[in-house]
Amino acid sequence: MQKYNVSIPRTPRELHQVGSPHLLYVSSWEQTMTTLPRSLHSHPDFAEFTFILAGQGVCELDGVFYPITKGDLVVCNRGILHDEFADSQPIALVSIAADGIQLPNLPDNCILPNDTVPLLHLDSKAPAFHSLVTLLADTVKSTDARRGLTCQSLFLALFYLVLDTIDMYCQKPSAAADPVTDLGHQIRVYVDAHVTEELSVNEIAAVFDISASYLARVFKRSIGCPLSKYIIRRRMGEAQSLLLNSSLPISEVAARVGYPNQSYFTKLFTQSFKVSPLQYRKISSERLINLPER
Repeated sequence: MQKYNVSIPRTPRELHQVGSPHLLYVSSWEQTMTTLPRSLHSHPDFAEFTFILAGQGVCELDGVFYPITKGDLVVCNRGILHDEFADSQPIALVSIAADGIQLPNLPDNCILPNDTVPLLHLDSKAPAFHSLVTLLADTVKSTDARRGLTCQSLFLALFYLVLDTIDMYCQKPSAAADPVTDLGHQIRVYVDAHVTEELSVNEIAAVFDISASYLARVFKRSIGCPLSKYIIRRRMGEAQSLLLNSSLPISEVAARVGYPNQSYFTKLFTQSFKVSPLQYRKISSERLINLPER
């Protein structure tokens, strides 16, 4: 029989080097579900990390596309635009959101420095993550009297495992962006800041003192899709967040994301996700499990 001693910090300073991380919600995506992807969206007030349980797909984070597969961990700081979608195989994943994170030398609710790759291939650590994530996903759905405390404890174990993994495996990007790519991302930042307003290529081009045709070419080369399609993706992502996190009527959701015409908004939303806004709200609310307020 072997005995292993563990040094556990006891002082307040040591315990609070990471702030007061608090689990907000757990969202499960089953492998049989091939619809209802999240379009481009961000979480301004909390961080999120996603463990890929099965299948494969693509994740976009801050304008960069990453292939994801079973055993990968996607780390998303607050405020980072991101989405996940299935590739040739249905994908199963669990997303975990938390606030109260205060790591040294990083903004609140950020887990990674901005210049590190946010996708971790867990390799030998994958079984430990899988066990903790699935246990948390099962526990959060229970009706146990101490469900909240148990889930918070499981989350903290997972959170510290994430930090250890980041210390071991995070990588720096290998190359700096070229001037055209940098301009494309500046345009993207401007569009993101005004995405729910009326936007035209000519107006945006005037802001950057370039022609509309050059703006369109630069944006597509840098971001990977036409500007008009990007605006729709962003607005649909904002609409999804409102449908998930509020009880606003569909007409109000449409207006808030830049579509005063509810019928046109519903048409675009249904084309994007193969379900109507009302259906999306109903189905997604069944997948999203929130914990009681602390």
